[in-house]
Amino acid sequence: TSGSAGAPQLVTLVCNLRRGACSALLAMVAQLMPAYRDELRVGWAPWFDPDGPDATTTGLFHDAVACADAQGAGWAWLDAADASATADGPSLAALWHRLDALIDTLALRRADFYRCVAVHAGQSVRFARRAIVAGLDASPALLVGDRVVFGGPVDAHGLAELLADAAAPGLLARVSEAASAR
Repeated sequence: TSGSAGAPQLVTLVCNLRRGACSALLAMVAQLMPAYRDELRVGWAPWFDPDGPDATTTGLFHDAVACADAQGAGWAWLDAADASATADGPSLAALWHRLDALIDTLALRRADFYRCVAVHAGQSVRFARRAIVAGLDASPALLVGDRVVFGGPVDAHGLAELLADAAAPGLLARVSEAASAR
């Protein structure tokens, strides 16, 4: 996650890094996040077709984010990986080459990274499958408190309003606390 660890509200982007809509939403959040750093934490979670023909490479690509995050480079990885992601996806061999390049770019500890990838293998596929079963059937989606915004906001102004609502004390905070208490 990004933002203050003590921030009262979590905003989660759920999307496929290999799609342009995900890239656009990540870029908007990165631009707006400094204004809400103390009020909000922003997280990311994978969403893609876990049974699709590219599920193996897409899952591995997304699992790598957790491993970069374990070395303190999660958001830097998202930025770098996003810039190199393609909708069609590479072969598995090309994906390993891309991961090696990102490890070098971000100066990650290679052995620790690949150990982590082995431990987390399939985590993104399992998460995507659980999200779909739970009713999250479109990407990108933005989880703000107890609300789901399918498709994400269409522009930075709409996102800024959602983040401002999430950060504001009052009704939303009370509704969120009440839902958490259930």
